Amino acid sequence: MTFRAALTQPALAMEPLKRTAGGAAALMGTLQFGLAAAAALGVSATPSATALPMASVIAACWCCG
Repeated sequence: MTFRAALTQPALAMEPLKRTAGGAAALMGTLQFGLAAAAALGVSATPSATALPMASVIAACWCCG
């Protein structure tokens, strides 16, 4: 159910923007890509060889989103 909601929420959010939906979709994709790159940088910047940095970034993203 959560995965399905994640796929439909952006479409529902852009429904009132029929004229600029393409630009809005591009902007949302760019923001998602940039945030994913920042999260990957955060995980790779830690010198730990365990899964703790990745788990902490996932938890931080979950709390913020």
